[in-house]
Amino acid sequence: MASVSIQFHATREELIKFIRHCALEFGLHLAAIKEFPLDEFEGHEISVDELPAYAKNRKFGTFALSVRPSHLNVSHINEFHDRNPHALVLEIGKRSSQGLKESWLFCNGGTSRTKAIWEKIAKKWKELTLAADHGFRYTPAAKELEDRGVPMLSMAGAPMTLGKKKRSTGARRA
Repeated sequence: MASVSIQFHATREELIKFIRHCALEFGLHLAAIKEFPLDEFEGHEISVDELPAYAKNRKFGTFALSVRPSHLNVSHINEFHDRNPHALVLEIGKRSSQGLKESWLFCNGGTSRTKAIWEKIAKKWKELTLAADHGFRYTPAAKELEDRGVPMLSMAGAPMTLGKKKRSTGARRA
């Protein structure tokens, strides 16, 4: 069973570009998900060409990658996860006047086929991010936002600092 869980700070634009690249590289299906309010779940199977339109619509803050179409006839995000254990899910941290919230790339299950793909995607993401001295991951664009005064927030909304960067264990060496 595949298990991926990476929390980090990144801009929405970086993340949309990344999932587009992954969908194309691995021939994956994409789903755009609106999960809040909780009683108004909405999910759409989308093409890579449709991704920019859904990316502009901020109500879609979660995207799922899968090797087959996702089960979207569900009433709640937890039911989505139960019916789609093979999906790699990206929850994009919202940017507001309070700051930029953490994002999360995760999958708690999968198949032998998806395990190899999810591990490649996780490795690729770690290569694109930096690891702070306290373990938080972030992109250079997120650090630039923090340096310009935009607060970095945990998923729960608590302030945090990205700290000093250190070389990621997955980073390419020059």
